[in-house]
Amino acid sequence: MIIINKMKNRTLIIGLIILLIIIGIIYFANTKQERSVQPVGPIKIDITWEEAVRILNEGQVASVSQSHNLDVILYLKDGTIINTKEPNMDDIIIEVQKCGEPCKDILIATE
Repeated sequence: MIIINKMKNRTLIIGLIILLIIIGIIYFANTKQERSVQPVGPIKIDITWEEAVRILNEGQVASVSQSHNLDVILYLKDGTIINTKEPNMDDIIIEVQKCGEPCKDILIATE
């Protein structure tokens, strides 16, 4: 009788330990998934024309596009997308030309 009770207790304890291990594995697997970084896509920012020209002259721009309504988009080398308004049509082209060496490889798209 005593031997049977000890076996039942041991089985119960082993079962509880296995259950706790399974719960721990599930918990940590879910926690790890929640902390993983998810891609958010490009960052889009609206800035002033003066700020856009400064960023352009710093050599951070990979390409630019302009539309007839004076909207200008700067696509930065780090993937950021910047929106601004140029004061006059083709001002972005003039600024890229004035920039010189830092802007020599910039692609320009116009509407």
